[in-house]
Amino acid sequence: MKRYVELLPFFIGVLVMGACSQMKGYKIEGSAPLAEFEGKMVYMKDASTNSLIDSARIVNGKFAFADTTNVERPVIKILSIHASKTGLEYRLPVVIENGTIKASISEVVCTKGTLLNERMQDFLLAVDEYSATCTDKPVEQIKVGFTELLKKYIEINNDNVIGSYIRTAYRSSL
Repeated sequence: MKRYVELLPFFIGVLVMGACSQMKGYKIEGSAPLAEFEGKMVYMKDASTNSLIDSARIVNGKFAFADTTNVERPVIKILSIHASKTGLEYRLPVVIENGTIKASISEVVCTKGTLLNERMQDFLLAVDEYSATCTDKPVEQIKVGFTELLKKYIEINNDNVIGSYIRTAYRSSL
């Protein structure tokens, strides 16, 4: 019995640390390492309305967003940067959920750090891989294959916000 009593403070400490480690709110630790992005703004927009939510300046290739409000229902936001050289807009869908989210905007966009952002990255990689295999294929075959890919990822994510995002963002391809 004495041994269990001696270990009690240890177990209480572990429980307290576990409870305290559950981050409320989100933090996006972003990188935008292209030299042309330095000093530019990263815009956070609502995925469904495209309305501006927040913005942050890129300094030394880094940017950040944070909110300590507990996220009860994850939502999708779009991080975007306007490139001056090409006139293109770099866009990265990010799932806003409790935790630390890593976002990278460059020639390749990447999101990770939380469960749903890892799933979003899986989807984005699948779209990139599919696009890479489409050279020399007839247009109709590309459309059919892309629709199948979208349906697969909607089914995989039917229980979360990513499935809804895919249905909305890619509705013209379904």
